Amino acid sequence: MNRLKEFISTYRKELYAILLVILVTAVTVGALSYFSRPANTASNNGSAVYTPPEFMKARSRAGDAAEEIVSLIKTSRKDLGLISEADRVGDYSTGLKLVVKEIKRNSNIRNAATALSEELGNMLKNINDVRPEQATRVGLQAITTGSELVQRLVNYNNYTYDLLELIKSRLSGDRSQAKSDKIKKTIENMNTEADTINSLSDEYRGLISKFDNLVGQNN
Repeated sequence: MNRLKEFISTYRKELYAILLVILVTAVTVGALSYFSRPANTASNNGSAVYTPPEFMKARSRAGDAAEEIVSLIKTSRKDLGLISEADRVGDYSTGLKLVVKEIKRNSNIRNAATALSEELGNMLKNINDVRPEQATRVGLQAITTGSELVQRLVNYNNYTYDLLELIKSRLSGDRSQAKSDKIKKTIENMNTEADTINSLSDEYRGLISKFDNLVGQNN
């Protein structure tokens, strides 16, 4: 078990990248499958409205995961400001404690991202059975947007670990301006990713709301 934890810790970026490739590939294959369907099989009835129960359950759980992600990112950004200030005044011990706290929070973010990925996959499995066709297209757009959100979460997570190593080097005696610039840049990158995550989350919710209207689910 310890060796497994060590392996995951050492190769976390590579593992996240592999998982992301799998998710994006699945979404791409699903999209190609949908758009390559013959026109006469795109819908059993052009005016029919049908949403597989499995899709709606996954859609609900994905929404919960997305909401949790936004909440966690909001809290995280507040601490980023405190980390930046701690580094500016030379309080590296406090900075390290804040980053360790951030790492722990990122565990929750990763769990939420994993949950979102799983539910997006479940939505994708059932997307071809959704009616009408316009709802299918909007649902697929939502899945694609959700996948992009997961990608940004992977980036955000990796920057957090980069920040941890930078703050550790401060405590080891590296007080150079170059190191300070790297810390500042890493925090800027995290804030940029956070902005994109929030934007994608808004876009995802908008698409899901549009989907619900198309299939008569206004809850």
